[in-house]
Amino acid sequence: MLRTRILQEMAANNWKSIAVTSPTPNSGKTLTAINLAISIAMESSHTALLVDADLRHPSVHKYFGYSSESTLSNYLFEEEPVAPMLFRPNMNRLTVLPGRLPIHDSAEALGSPKWLALLSEASSRYPDRIVVIDIAPVLNIDDALTIAPHIDCVLMVAENGRTKHDELQRALELLEGYPLIGTVLNKSEKKVAVRY
Repeated sequence: MLRTRILQEMAANNWKSIAVTSPTPNSGKTLTAINLAISIAMESSHTALLVDADLRHPSVHKYFGYSSESTLSNYLFEEEPVAPMLFRPNMNRLTVLPGRLPIHDSAEALGSPKWLALLSEASSRYPDRIVVIDIAPVLNIDDALTIAPHIDCVLMVAENGRTKHDELQRALELLEGYPLIGTVLNKSEKKVAVRY
């Protein structure tokens, strides 16, 4: 359902990139980003590029059991090309650009011309591609605010029982003015009736 709603909204607005974030850490944003990218890749009319841009705490590669010496940080700070860094986790239409080592000046990296060029290329190279970007929590550091002007839309993840109302409110206020495609309540114990 999340994939369908997001793809419908993105198609209606001609959006190609979506950032997944949360107010604070450990809310499930990375797993939500991964699951969203996988579900988009399973849809026959789309491909997905999943980018681990949570530069201070990159963890996408761990979920796939993948390790590489060459990752996004090598592209941003060295003269390494992106293509060899990409991997496909046994899915034809899913590609992952992993992180590995933490980058402490992450906001500066995400505001750099190299990052903006990569984002532009990734979003425009293939007409059927959706770029899903896992970024740092909004209230921890200013990475989300740095990247927001260059992303088509944002998906906010909140965890039931962990994310406080005022944290969610502050995060949404900080991102005011940027397209918020929706909010996911993660680990909800409430049963939701689905109507067709």
